Amino acid sequence: LKQKDKLADELPFGYVQFTNPKESDLCLAILEDGTFGAKSCQDDLKDGKLETVFSIMPTTTSAVQIRSLVLESDECIVTFFNPNIPIQK
Repeated sequence: LKQKDKLADELPFGYVQFTNPKESDLCLAILEDGTFGAKSCQDDLKDGKLETVFSIMPTTTSAVQIRSLVLESDECIVTFFNPNIPIQK
């Protein structure tokens, strides 16, 4: 994973996959369309897309940032207003 992570030297915090407690090979993923979904953990590592691989980074507060290794590995999970989500209307 470190070879594919362009920020591995700057941010050496290790990697995690968030698995489904009822199905150990089903992981949280950032899918190709940019939405969250589920994907086989093993298949993701085999195909090298790293849609299920994240790095948890400490901050100066009690919060953490969760960085995705998908694409350029330089984006963190953030929230934003989405009018298509019923709870936000």
